[in-house]
Amino acid sequence: MTCREAASVLAISVGTLARYEAGTRQPPVSVLRRMALVYRQPAALLLATHRHPLPRLPPRPWTERDLPDVIRAARVQAGLDKVTLGRRLRRSGQAVRSWETGRTRPPLETRRRLERVLHLPHGSLA
Repeated sequence: MTCREAASVLAISVGTLARYEAGTRQPPVSVLRRMALVYRQPAALLLATHRHPLPRLPPRPWTERDLPDVIRAARVQAGLDKVTLGRRLRRSGQAVRSWETGRTRPPLETRRRLERVLHLPHGSLA
């Protein structure tokens, strides 16, 4: 498979793919998972080469202060970027970024949708 074909399948530009493969730019987890399928490699192998450790969910029970870290860790573990998560929640990627930085807090109904989309226990973000 050529670089052009791989980039097309991954839905990224050839230049972006070249930067990912050269290690000068770190791909998001969602792209790493697609790369694992395209290159027929275990996803764990590609995830292990990711320079930055994947965020882990804080230990439960979660407090109000943990909400930004919980949202970010669960989003990354689900392989979603901020924009995709926002679309699934009928919100913007900017709103997701505000939640993850702690600037704002999602409303209760959105937290319930977050639980469903990110496969978190019911009531864990309430």
